[in-house]
Amino acid sequence: MQFLLTSKDERQMISGKTNSKRLNLLRFMCLCSFVFFSVTGRAVVFDVTTAEEFQAALSAASNNGGDDEIRMREGTYVGNFKYVPEESSALSIVGAGVGKTILSGGGKAYVFFLSAKTFSPSLVFSQMEFRNTSTSVGSLLNLASNLGSSGGWNEGQVPSVKLMDTRLSSREDGHTSVFVKSADLYFENVGYVGGNISCETCSFAVHGSDVSIPSGEIEVGLMNVRDTKLKALKIESNRSKGGQQAYSRFLSHRSEISVSELLIYSNEFEITNSSFKGSVIRFQAVGGEFSHNTVFQEGLTSGANAVVGFKMDQGQIFVRNNLFFGEYGAPSFSNFLELEMSSNTFAAGASISPSNQGATQKVSNNIFGTFTTGLQGLGAGFAEVAWLKNNILPAPSTSVWDVDSGNIIGEPGFFDEESGDFHLSALSPAINAGANDSVDSSDSLDLDGNPRVIDGAIDIGAYERNLTALHPADTNGDSVISSSEFEVYNGSWRTNEEWSSDPKTIPVDFVTRAGYLLQKGGGYKNIGVGKPATWVPLNE
Repeated sequence: MQFLLTSKDERQMISGKTNSKRLNLLRFMCLCSFVFFSVTGRAVVFDVTTAEEFQAALSAASNNGGDDEIRMREGTYVGNFKYVPEESSALSIVGAGVGKTILSGGGKAYVFFLSAKTFSPSLVFSQMEFRNTSTSVGSLLNLASNLGSSGGWNEGQVPSVKLMDTRLSSREDGHTSVFVKSADLYFENVGYVGGNISCETCSFAVHGSDVSIPSGEIEVGLMNVRDTKLKALKIESNRSKGGQQAYSRFLSHRSEISVSELLIYSNEFEITNSSFKGSVIRFQAVGGEFSHNTVFQEGLTSGANAVVGFKMDQGQIFVRNNLFFGEYGAPSFSNFLELEMSSNTFAAGASISPSNQGATQKVSNNIFGTFTTGLQGLGAGFAEVAWLKNNILPAPSTSVWDVDSGNIIGEPGFFDEESGDFHLSALSPAINAGANDSVDSSDSLDLDGNPRVIDGAIDIGAYERNLTALHPADTNGDSVISSSEFEVYNGSWRTNEEWSSDPKTIPVDFVTRAGYLLQKGGGYKNIGVGKPATWVPLNE
């Protein structure tokens, strides 16, 4: 069923002399009449053009027994809009596009308020923009229910609110511009600039978005970040809220997270193919996986804090193919029941303190830089099973290991450590010096995405030295970037199309490098350093 507020019949009812105010009143009265008789149990499509019509459509959709849709024409809708559903149906609100359909709070307390009570509706916003609330207490979104508030982060069992292809702009950073209580919040292709995000007993998923909270905080339970740029002063994911135990998770995949403090207290975490920049990054969990990530510590004035701290509550942690570097400090790993640490580069060393009773720690194929507290920081305490195999160390280990073999004492031979390039130089002792039996069968790629084992033996550290990988724009594999190959690659980047080989989301520096190679004659070679700088013209 479709209800059009701007139908041809309606326009014919109004004479040519009727002013716009009278027309809007008639539209609103027509919608109110529909609301009064709307309990039909059928889905309804509303087509609205004014703030009054939008609020009336929200009221009508709250209890008509169907999954409804509200279509918002281009324009600015000023108001404090409320949706108080009396059922657990779905509602989709679709605008005409970002910058075309604008929901404005008019400088007052909020833009959109959901009070779901004990119902669990699903609500989807798309193709619109939220802006302009109070500079002190205002919320762009205020989403609340009574479900799940007795404890836990009840993902999927509470109201869900999804924003797609949408932008949220707050006038200042100092207030909570998105507040969620006992609901699930999902961003997909969302631009967010402004104040804090507070998520009380809820989950927060962010996919393909750009979220910037330069002086604010994100406080959540369950958190899932994918293909997203996320910047904030502080991100905290709690395992308990209000003194109650909760069941939270932190997931990050192919994302860039820049934060002064990242504090994750969860049952589990899974962090892959992501980059982290910050001064304090800490995880306390029952178990987790941390693989194919880069972590850069910045902003510290002393070596007192760890760039990354993992406290595992007697659980399992898998740390593979990561790079840790930056200013001061060293990652610390403690209180685990099982630790598998392989093929990582710790430019500043690491501190490992296992649980003494029944713990297992297997440390292999890693590069450890100089330790600020001495080598005893590696493997302090006594694990039931302890392996130290085929690592590069600055000095011999003084800890007790069941297996202490294949380790190399000395400099790792980085390509350009001063410039932050921790790939292996041609003379590095790490090349082909690792233990193949320590490579996990499911982890076949290094941090660059190259094959993990080349020339029959694995290299020590996060990077496998590779002189054969082709630039992804070189589709015919002849080590030449032709003008036609560049045009296709550049065109796919401009239109944001997925490429056929990794990286499937084309980075701008890969396009720039392809253009540079074309300008230099097209022919290129691979010198085995970081991508895309590893590809240089043949004559260099």
